Amino acid sequence: MTLARQSAGRPVPAASGAPGAPHAPHAPDAPDAPDVPDAPRSRNDRFPGFDGLRAIAALTVVGVHTAFASGFTSKHAALGRYSSRLEIGVQVFFVISGFLLYRPFALSHLAGSPSPVTRQFWTRRLRRIVPAYWVAFIVVTYLLHADDVHHSWDAPLIYLGFAQIYFPSYIIGGIKQAWSLGTEMSFYVVLPLYAALLRPAGPTARTAPLDRTAPLDRTPPTVRAPDRQLRRELVGLGLLTAISFAYRIPVLSVHSALTSAMPSWLPGYLDQFALGMLLAVVSAYLAATGRRPRLLWHAATPWLCWAGAAVAFVAVSNLGLSVKPLAAPSMGQSLLRQTLYGAFAFLLV
Repeated sequence: MTLARQSAGRPVPAASGAPGAPHAPHAPDAPDAPDVPDAPRSRNDRFPGFDGLRAIAALTVVGVHTAFASGFTSKHAALGRYSSRLEIGVQVFFVISGFLLYRPFALSHLAGSPSPVTRQFWTRRLRRIVPAYWVAFIVVTYLLHADDVHHSWDAPLIYLGFAQIYFPSYIIGGIKQAWSLGTEMSFYVVLPLYAALLRPAGPTARTAPLDRTAPLDRTPPTVRAPDRQLRRELVGLGLLTAISFAYRIPVLSVHSALTSAMPSWLPGYLDQFALGMLLAVVSAYLAATGRRPRLLWHAATPWLCWAGAAVAFVAVSNLGLSVKPLAAPSMGQSLLRQTLYGAFAFLLV
């Protein structure tokens, strides 16, 4: 909430590097916005503050693995329950991806601007992820021999094709932490198709420039079409969340070799991506309509978001979950863990 609200205010200077590593596309700098407060912005807007969020997420992921490998998590019962939950950084990455990658589509839907080209979107995703991961996998696996892999003809295809999450015997092989890349790649494939379903059938009315003298909460006169599209977007995100829970419940109910890997598939995390997409929709709606709710710009809002994220982390750390990485929780614990992880990531962003 703290950083996502940048999108509806005045233009944010572009960072020297792309803001999306590893989850945002390269794009040329956006053209200068009109000299009007809160004017609709280009889909190429950049949010350099997300670099800090990525740092937090990356450090938590490093922390959970080093704390377990060093024995800290198992030897310190009081602190181990917290260090074992540092895996929460993965959800932060998912929410970041949902926001940064869906916002250009949401802005095109709500502001009537051109939609991103699907082929270019997929090409950029591949350029961002594939070369770096392939180099890392080849070096770690075949030069350093630092991980365990199956020595079969199809093993390189599975690992290099981000498909290890679809094979139970492969999911904990190779670079084990790369399972989330398989989920991310699935999201990249689906996102433009989902956006196409939500695209308005006709042109969306553009909002008149915001009156400089009007109160901040005053609604501009031509927001009917964006309002209708906003409702469509919210319904779509609600359906994604419902699909995620409808998928996870039966998968968690059946214990087999196949279902042990299925929670890592995209449907199992659609609710997490949807949280980022929700922020993207709200951000795009505010940019398209010129609205600036006082609540989001209140000085206390960032502090409340940080406090809420802290509460979510403390709560999930005290659910009685096992500190072992691959231990299977009960269905109730799993669903509650997912909800609290999502709340943490949502409030952080």
